[in-house]
Amino acid sequence: LVSIWFVHATLLYLTEHRDERIDLELTMKERFHDIPSTLHYSLVHLTGDFPINRYLLSAKMFLMPFISIGLVAFATFTGIFSSGFVNYLSREREAELLEKAERRVGASLQG
Repeated sequence: LVSIWFVHATLLYLTEHRDERIDLELTMKERFHDIPSTLHYSLVHLTGDFPINRYLLSAKMFLMPFISIGLVAFATFTGIFSSGFVNYLSREREAELLEKAERRVGASLQG
């Protein structure tokens, strides 16, 4: 996932760092002046948001496939995390029900 992020940021930098057009009070050259400054824009794209910027056609051509790849990667990790969390909650609920049943059986045997 991190490698996808860095490759995406590098490609975004390579396509936009010479663009002199102004967008939201900054030129793309100012916004993408080096790869580290491009990382947070790249992360925004990879998580599924596509800010309204006037990208060059070359940037748009690679942004779309990378956004799809990023969404799939994030969805995969989210699914794995969610599945583990659901399994944990299921085991906790099962243990809680078992404990309640044991208390009922113990109370009925004593009473």
